[in-house]
Amino acid sequence: MAGIRADVEASPGTVFKDVINAPVLSVKDMSVSIKTDNGIVRAVRGVSFSLSQGKTLAIVGESGSGKTMTCKGIIGLLPPGGVIDNGTVTLCGLDVTRAHEKTMRQVRGFNVSMIFQDPLTSLNPTTPIGRQIEEMMVLHRPDMNESARKARVFEMLDLVGISNPAERIRQYPHQFSGGMRQRVMIAIALTLSPKLLIADEPTTALDVTIQAQILELMNDIQRKTNTAIVIITHNLGVVASVADHVAVMYGGRIIEEGGVENIFYSRKHPYTQGLLDSVPKINRAKERLFSIPGSPPDLVNPPEGCPFAARCGSRMRVCGSYVPPIMEFGGGHSAACWLYDKRATAPPSAVSATPMLS
Repeated sequence: MAGIRADVEASPGTVFKDVINAPVLSVKDMSVSIKTDNGIVRAVRGVSFSLSQGKTLAIVGESGSGKTMTCKGIIGLLPPGGVIDNGTVTLCGLDVTRAHEKTMRQVRGFNVSMIFQDPLTSLNPTTPIGRQIEEMMVLHRPDMNESARKARVFEMLDLVGISNPAERIRQYPHQFSGGMRQRVMIAIALTLSPKLLIADEPTTALDVTIQAQILELMNDIQRKTNTAIVIITHNLGVVASVADHVAVMYGGRIIEEGGVENIFYSRKHPYTQGLLDSVPKINRAKERLFSIPGSPPDLVNPPEGCPFAARCGSRMRVCGSYVPPIMEFGGGHSAACWLYDKRATAPPSAVSATPMLS
């Protein structure tokens, strides 16, 4: 399997015994590279974060910033040619970068599940949804008989707010609305009560009302199950609704992280400021909507210094040549930006995402 070094194998009893008393997730200096026809893509570069039980981490950034590859690396589902080439990922007490594929199959489902972006393409169009939910138990819980599995399917449909389960389990994905299909995906992911749930853009392509329902559902499930959640999104409204902690990614790196209030009310990095400036505001309806000029960097040939330097209005000469150090601001809030180095010549008050004039 791409991204996993197959040199550690453990029996199910050993894995889950170790998992019980371990932290849910700890990522330290993880890097992910993907070999392609155009060269090696440095998709993730030195990412570190941790997550405790019952908490939600939101990973925010533009498309191509490394959000999804970070999470696929965590669960060992990198695309062909992808590999974790540095760092460690400890998931429920297990270093997944050294785990055998047989062990990872035991871990996925039991200890971590992932909700992928598009439920219509993730669900099998030829199989009733009841059987798709039940499949998790057939593969991972051979001790459960058919009656117990069916009872669990009914329980999961009730948990995610799908009524009339006796009829619904015989229906196919095309017979469900977009919001209902996403509820089915959540039910599948939670069937084996994993300690960690990863949700990749769970509200994409849903209308605003259904988005709110899905987010409230995830909050409600977390209150009931104490599951740790990693949510990948570019929607800052989603972040405000569900997250405890936020990691802002750009160019394969985490460039700022902190609590929700830190990110929304005392952000430090110009890129974070640009993301927030891009959100439409109801009290400024007549103003032109702001966008960050330029494009994300080419990660086949990533920049030597700050990945955001080419698009940053506060950049200094040092920004293009050296990776900025991580500056701590207290309370778990940090940012990788040269503006806050004591040697900086530009004052932090000059933070802007608008390019400097030549």
